Amino acid sequence: MREDGVWKIGVLHHHPQFAGPHETGWRSVSDAVPLVPFHFTPDGAGTPVPDGILGDEAEPRSLAARAQRLVDQGLVQNLLAAYGFYVDRRLWDDVGDLFAEDGVLQWGDDEWGGRAGIRLALETISPAGLRRGELFDHLQLMPIVDIAPDGATARVRSLELQSIAGPGRPDRWGVRVCDGEFRRTASGWRIVALRFRPRLLADHDRGWRDELPPRSALGTAYPQSRGPAIAFSHPVREATPPPVVRSEASLDDLRATLAVAEAFDGAENVACAYGYLLDEAQWDATADLFARDGWKELSFVGTYIGRERIRDSLVARYGRRPRRPTFLPIHQKTQPYVTAEPGGQRARVRLRMLQVNSGWDTEASTVTGVYEEQIVREDGVWRIHGMDLDYIVVTQWAGGWSAVTPDLGRKFAPTPEVIAAFDPAPDGPLRGLAFAPFPEIGPLGFHFANPVSGRAPAVHFDWSDGRFDPADGIPTTDMTRKAPHDR
Repeated sequence: MREDGVWKIGVLHHHPQFAGPHETGWRSVSDAVPLVPFHFTPDGAGTPVPDGILGDEAEPRSLAARAQRLVDQGLVQNLLAAYGFYVDRRLWDDVGDLFAEDGVLQWGDDEWGGRAGIRLALETISPAGLRRGELFDHLQLMPIVDIAPDGATARVRSLELQSIAGPGRPDRWGVRVCDGEFRRTASGWRIVALRFRPRLLADHDRGWRDELPPRSALGTAYPQSRGPAIAFSHPVREATPPPVVRSEASLDDLRATLAVAEAFDGAENVACAYGYLLDEAQWDATADLFARDGWKELSFVGTYIGRERIRDSLVARYGRRPRRPTFLPIHQKTQPYVTAEPGGQRARVRLRMLQVNSGWDTEASTVTGVYEEQIVREDGVWRIHGMDLDYIVVTQWAGGWSAVTPDLGRKFAPTPEVIAAFDPAPDGPLRGLAFAPFPEIGPLGFHFANPVSGRAPAVHFDWSDGRFDPADGIPTTDMTRKAPHDR
């Protein structure tokens, strides 16, 4: 509630879902975990700013500045999200591009200064790219963004969750707190400093009760690079900066900026609402999140185009029944990178998926992946126009990521016979990987170029109507079928 001009928490209610010791993993807290009531509907999730809520009493110049601060919050959060996505795949060129020339990156006791020094240090830690059997996930969670009153700088506090594995190394969990500083330049926002301070680092098989290993045992003898930047062979090619609203902007400009600001919230709202509704097998409400001509990949089966076709596919796959009381899948969708188009009527959003599966009588497991989604404003409500999901790894709790076998990616898939005979038949193939490829490293597409340098990703997603030509597929591992990625 808003109290004396400041938002405060009015009610905070915790609903236990699952729990358990590290040794055996988690289990559902009972054999019938109840549904947690929803405070939102699909239409409500897609309407972050109801009509009339802004009023018309505010002075336009003040509104323009406030609207720009909202857009700035989204752009700064995008930079942190992009950092996480690039670090996950060890895309060191792209990581370095995000920093100002005098930028600083600190990982624990190690600190590197200058964009080129940061890039060199990262390459010394590990060559760019992932190799077979490597997992290097760095999820950026819970960002709190504060834009300075003058709009020139910003601070961010966030939490980083690490999942790290590789041949010959123990699987590890890590948690770090990030303190970030950002600066607006003539061509857009830049990272001035990201300082990650460790809170937890534990071997997967031992858990968090042990103390951190001595520093010499961590394999983190990273190079130091402070002071002037050194020569680097990948010059930054500045991307087109986002528009900045002037204080003398017209009311039309103000409305357009407010629409863009709303697009950030609208895109994240409906994308996350999908995860919450999926958790509870609310198939009708899930389908209602989609635009009339929206499309969605049904995992392992194919792509369905149109809201009612999506509804039919979900019901055919899972049945029109409540969630099974002894199984609780939590579909967390985090780290949103939102690209709002000018005018604020369309947006795209990239999110990390961390699915945590809990059962009453089954072993705990996790699934990770990346969502790429298209969002449109239809009849005044934000809805999902397209949803692509690329899985990365499926793993049981016991044994961690090193114990993953190629066939574990099919753990939650129907049999090949069921997929082949699925009714209704899909309108097209999957655009992404059919199964989680780990320990192989599959390609991951991006809908955006580097937000600072404009460097294009290896696989780029254009806006799509959901129809893909499998003849244009990208070769991957022999365990997967690949439909096309737009180039």
